[in-house]
Amino acid sequence: MRAAQSAQGPRRRLANQILQYFVPGVIVVALVTLTSALWVGHLSSTAAILRTIAVLVIACPCALSVATPVSVLAGAQRLSQLGFLIRSDEALDRASTLDTVMFDKTGTLTRGELDVVSLTIDTPDVLIWAASLEAASEHPIGAAIIREAERRSCHCYL
Repeated sequence: MRAAQSAQGPRRRLANQILQYFVPGVIVVALVTLTSALWVGHLSSTAAILRTIAVLVIACPCALSVATPVSVLAGAQRLSQLGFLIRSDEALDRASTLDTVMFDKTGTLTRGELDVVSLTIDTPDVLIWAASLEAASEHPIGAAIIREAERRSCHCYL
């Protein structure tokens, strides 16, 4: 989690690159606004300063520099609540292009709470044999088979 929060993904890097030019550009526009309001528009200094402040507030680079990491953090936090740990910002960026997700059967991507949903066997002996084979196992799939055997009152595997 710490590595994901400290890493700079492509969106953060892009935001930082934009800010390198954006901040000086906003300052130049604010100075042009001030000078043109004073000399071209013949406004009072108060009115010219108010217009300059408006330019700075509206074009605040803080919004971009704060919004980017905050949005990434909010996404990572929500995914964490759902049980997903994100290793980097780049993983979030790449996730938007995924069309297939594959999970392994080892239980490393689960909470270890696997369950048998359906069983298509003709005889309960097969479930007893499977539960007997899994009786000494600590694997989540084995535990699910044993729970299913117990639900069906197939206690002969012990």
